Amino acid sequence: MKFAMSRLTPFMLFVFAILFIAGCGDIGGAKKVTKANYNEIQEGMSYAQVVSIIGSEGEEMASNKMDGVPGVMPSISTKMYSWKNFDGSNMNAMFQNDRLIQKAQFGLN
Repeated sequence: MKFAMSRLTPFMLFVFAILFIAGCGDIGGAKKVTKANYNEIQEGMSYAQVVSIIGSEGEEMASNKMDGVPGVMPSISTKMYSWKNFDGSNMNAMFQNDRLIQKAQFGLN
């Protein structure tokens, strides 16, 4: 048993270190999104316009598509994206048919 544990311990530490580093990729780096970015983003903008303001793609958190009825109602595609900073501050944006319909932020400065 001691032999197995002594061989596994360095491997487990290596795996833990890799996972920790991967999860902390933004530590010490520039923020993905700032309060100034958030304030510049307006309802009606496309996802591409928002990405150009922030400077990076958001993480898709949810999506939904409701098929329309020809001649009555168009299809509606809704997607929610999130941009997270290393300090926990973040911004969420919801798009419907590629147009911003709602945004929210927490802790941006």
